[in-house]
Amino acid sequence: MKMRLGADGPGETGAYIEVSTTRGFAKRIPIDEARLSECRQEQDGAAGIALCQQLVDDLAARIKTAVAEAVRG
Repeated sequence: MKMRLGADGPGETGAYIEVSTTRGFAKRIPIDEARLSECRQEQDGAAGIALCQQLVDDLAARIKTAVAEAVRG
């Protein structure tokens, strides 16, 4: 099982997390650029922390699902 952070374009354009196995399973989980931008704009404070935490929680849930799918084969 491998996980990697990648991007289709320069910088963070088209950023994604990829979960893959040597058996050929591969799933890309896109990182929502608009939500990432909102997190950056808020910077500090409760609203910014909440936005960023929700983004991380959503990505974590999607990664866990992809890993479970990969394990099932």
